Amino acid sequence: MQKLFYAFIALVLFNNVQAQTPPSLTITQFATGFATPVGIEHCGDSRLFIVQQRGIIKILNANGTTNGAAFLDITSLVSSTGNERGLLGLTFHPDYANNGYFYVNYTQASGGATRVSRFSVNPADPNDALENSELNIITIAQPFSNHNGGQIRFGPDGYLYIGMGDGGSADDPQGNGQNTAALLGKMLRIDVDNGSPYSIPASNPYAGMTNPKPEIWAIGMRNPWRFNFDRCTGDLWIGDVGQDVYEEIDFEPAGDAGGNNYGWRCYEGNNAFNTSGCGNISNYTFPIYTYSHSTPNGCSVSGGFVYRGGLYGGMFGWYLFTDYCSGRIWGSYPNGSGGFTTSVLTTNTTITNNLSTFGEDYVGELYLAGQSNGRIYKITVSTCTAVAYICGGDVTICEGDETPITATYGVGNTYQWRLNGNDIPNADSDSYLATEAGTYTVFVTNPGTCSAVSNPVTATVLAAPVASFSGLNANYCVNYSPSTLTGSPAGGTFSGPGVSGNTFDPVTAGAGAHDIIYSYTDNNGCTGTSTQTATVSTCTSIDEAMLGNMNLYPNPVENLLNIEFYVSGKMDVVINIYNATGQLVQAEQKSFAGGMNKVQTDISALASGVYVAELQGAAGKEQKRFVVRR
Repeated sequence: MQKLFYAFIALVLFNNVQAQTPPSLTITQFATGFATPVGIEHCGDSRLFIVQQRGIIKILNANGTTNGAAFLDITSLVSSTGNERGLLGLTFHPDYANNGYFYVNYTQASGGATRVSRFSVNPADPNDALENSELNIITIAQPFSNHNGGQIRFGPDGYLYIGMGDGGSADDPQGNGQNTAALLGKMLRIDVDNGSPYSIPASNPYAGMTNPKPEIWAIGMRNPWRFNFDRCTGDLWIGDVGQDVYEEIDFEPAGDAGGNNYGWRCYEGNNAFNTSGCGNISNYTFPIYTYSHSTPNGCSVSGGFVYRGGLYGGMFGWYLFTDYCSGRIWGSYPNGSGGFTTSVLTTNTTITNNLSTFGEDYVGELYLAGQSNGRIYKITVSTCTAVAYICGGDVTICEGDETPITATYGVGNTYQWRLNGNDIPNADSDSYLATEAGTYTVFVTNPGTCSAVSNPVTATVLAAPVASFSGLNANYCVNYSPSTLTGSPAGGTFSGPGVSGNTFDPVTAGAGAHDIIYSYTDNNGCTGTSTQTATVSTCTSIDEAMLGNMNLYPNPVENLLNIEFYVSGKMDVVINIYNATGQLVQAEQKSFAGGMNKVQTDISALASGVYVAELQGAAGKEQKRFVVRR
């Protein structure tokens, strides 16, 4: 069955939470002892994977302890000289639980090129990666040591996104940001599940081209330091590091077709930088927020996440980002008019320590890494407010669809789903598969004994149309003529072996049993199907091929002779009557459909005596005697 509509919305309202009010953040130390951490990732369970710039990934457990042995150590492969080279990115394949694949982005020890590679976890030990399992996905030469980007992330579409800086130095001396023949200064998107080692998604803006490069998703980046997708809406948020004056946050809504030009080096933030050779200002996608390097803002943006955890309602829906130099944290929130309102959430004067990256755990709670002091911080809000939300809006589904409604991800939360205000028995997980029409809500209680009720969502379940068709016979000879099929309701489509349009051809289908399907989709988008089976045989005799169960009555007969017989497929049959000496005394030809048939033959002109009735078709004939009595 087809799903009709599942529109994700950028803003989800829920009871008892005033998310428009900027949250008052609390930043607390969660763990320490790391060396230059620049990434915090999860693989779908409670562990956090801390990316250390020198080339080591360590596992941080939910209780704040760190495993002694490294998950991955590729220091021999990595150049971490200077402040911006090193092991810079990590992401886990969406099907990591089954295939064990994860991907890293690092600058190579020899030459400093950016390399994105796939590694595999040790199937015998989930806390250990196979360091000899590297598969190079893409290597991109770097002309200078800075502006390497480094973030890699699988999008909601399952494709791998790669953030590339402009190649470094200053002022984009090679013009890479606006050069579509270069991969530097871009957002790239590739398909690592197909091709060797990857393929280009057909929906990429330059797919099928060689110049521009088909890997390009967006252009005009200077140094995208941390981009992420909103786990609820699928929106893309990018923190792009500026030159000397402005830092920027770029926003791409879910479902965007790509091909955006974010401006560099023509523009730094909203301001012209070097517009030589640049196009009209309407060609560019400008940031939703910029801040200057003036005190106390800082010097280099670190992009973050939209909070979608289940514990702190006051923070829900806010996009958080910070500055590497000042430690100041901002938050952006939809303003209800298609834009965003951005506020300073904390000046964070006591925890600067070069905040290099945000991280999100598997339930949506947020963390920060201090690059210079090796500490991991957790972001919380002091007010106890459970989050109850449903990412999608109203859903309309067809009977038989499997469209779960998913609620919050909070650790330890308990759930109770309701239909039209009544508790649904045994519906106590964070998602529910709606199978009947009505208004679904979920009541959430978190470990802090706070509770909230989700925004109501209406799930309408529509019945699938009843489809049927006629004209197909159960049995055919391989050389029979085609059958014309008629579907009901009209306007659907036939499919199956030997089917062309509304015709079934046993010659094309060949010998065997074939399922022929009629599908009809109604105005609501729901589809009904009907299936019949036709068996095509290589026929050798009339009984097997086309005629069987011949029966004559009444016998003896006076005027009207009834002839019953089975026809295995649509065909023309000649009915011959012979007298006792074998002379043909009467003949007629008729067309019969497959199945049991009956025909009445007028024999009133025949004298009393013994006769033979014969059915004759292309594959043979069948005869039976009868008596005429006057």
